[in-house]
Amino acid sequence: MYNKYMQKILVIITFIIITSKIVFAIEASPENIDLGNIPVQGSLIEKAVLIKNNENNTIFLEKIRSSCGCLLINSKAEQELRPNDTYKIDISFDPKQVSPGKFIKYIFLQFRNAEKSVIVINVKGNLK
Repeated sequence: MYNKYMQKILVIITFIIITSKIVFAIEASPENIDLGNIPVQGSLIEKAVLIKNNENNTIFLEKIRSSCGCLLINSKAEQELRPNDTYKIDISFDPKQVSPGKFIKYIFLQFRNAEKSVIVINVKGNLK
């Protein structure tokens, strides 16, 4: 009897999870950037990440850091985002700063007055 009851609860929870749309307080799009195959002597690759404040209060983008000198951040931190505001972060990838082979690098966005204080953007590719 206990097992059947637990099975019913699990089915209900699974249904709720699958059918509900989870909206995070701060949305980064994209959260994963795949640069694909890149020539070793290639030029800078420009990408952008959009940050949207889905919270009901104003938040502050305090810092933008990268895990590697190969990722150049071309946007300023210290930005105020009111509810539903969007901010564009421009980044550049310099293939001359990375050894050949597969790589994954990170961009860290640090927020103040937000439900989630850090967002990590993954940047991956294959330098050939």
